[in-house]
Amino acid sequence: MARSNKPLLWLPFAAGGLVAALIIPVLILITGILMPLGILPLPYEKIAAFAHNPLGKLILFGAVALPAWHAAHRLRMTAHDLARAQITGSPSGQSSEEFSDIARPGCSSAPRRAR
Repeated sequence: MARSNKPLLWLPFAAGGLVAALIIPVLILITGILMPLGILPLPYEKIAAFAHNPLGKLILFGAVALPAWHAAHRLRMTAHDLARAQITGSPSGQSSEEFSDIARPGCSSAPRRAR
């Protein structure tokens, strides 16, 4: 069986979800609440020095790029699901005839035997 490249695409997706769920709320708390209220005094010079450091640039790039990759993948999959639902008429991808057979009570979608 041939090897797939999908793990290379799923890695940034998973990392983006992790960053979006765990790191971004902490950054919002620090820069949006604690610093403006004066609870956590971080001078501009320290923040600028962090942003100009190569490791700091890599961390900031990851904090922006990984959630963006995660969001782009989610939007792509949502658009794909909506397009499939629009074409077939049902979110599951079944044709409308199959969907109406399942939805009707007392109707089985199994093939009927001839008597």
